[in-house]
Amino acid sequence: MHQLFLPKSFTQKFNENNPCFIYISQVNIEDRNHPRTLHAHSDIVELLLVTEGKGEIFIDEREYLVEKGDLVVYNSDVVHEEFFKNEAVSSYCIGLKGVQEKGLRPGALISDQEMPIFKTRENFNIIKNIFETCFLVLEQRQLNYATIVQQFIILVYSFHNATMLLKL
Repeated sequence: MHQLFLPKSFTQKFNENNPCFIYISQVNIEDRNHPRTLHAHSDIVELLLVTEGKGEIFIDEREYLVEKGDLVVYNSDVVHEEFFKNEAVSSYCIGLKGVQEKGLRPGALISDQEMPIFKTRENFNIIKNIFETCFLVLEQRQLNYATIVQQFIILVYSFHNATMLLKL
């Protein structure tokens, strides 16, 4: 697993109602034995995009089967874990802070009662490209990389707000 973070000194200069990108991780098929433990984040929402394979995840007392093309939303304070030890699964995971959706509790991108797995279908390549680009820009750390990554996250977030991403 390879995990990258924005610098702690970065402050977004955009609409403060948008969430702030905190980190992205990339898990490749060869990382399947990387330990993943049951955990929750008190103030971070995670978006997990399965880019290859299939396996099981545990979210808030339930197990779900996920496969290539699935986008998983882990709201803050929701216990979760990936069970990809025996499966060949690749994924990206983005951590967001400051998520505040109208009508939802702070730190929730979706209702806690809503199914947390979304099929990206024909939007898979677009979404995967955004996640890959965020990872590469952050990894290369060229001029204005933090601002560029944050803008990509605002793009992803605007997909959600327009119900183009999560209501496929």
